[in-house]
Amino acid sequence: PICLRLLPNPARESVLVQGWGDRIEAINAWGGVHHTQLVQGWPARLDLSAWPPGVYVIRTMGPQGVRSGRLIVQ
Repeated sequence: PICLRLLPNPARESVLVQGWGDRIEAINAWGGVHHTQLVQGWPARLDLSAWPPGVYVIRTMGPQGVRSGRLIVQ
């Protein structure tokens, strides 16, 4: 997959996702889906305020395919 831009990274309160597609998924370190969000427009913002610290794989999915990137939440 092609990489996403995640700003800032590491992040605490929120992260800006620069990508494409119609859905964002966050996968935790154990491979489980931690968060799913439909996207209305790009760039998209994820609210991380309730997320536990850790490393997540952020994926965007849509008709154009899949993009992914690694996000560190502090």
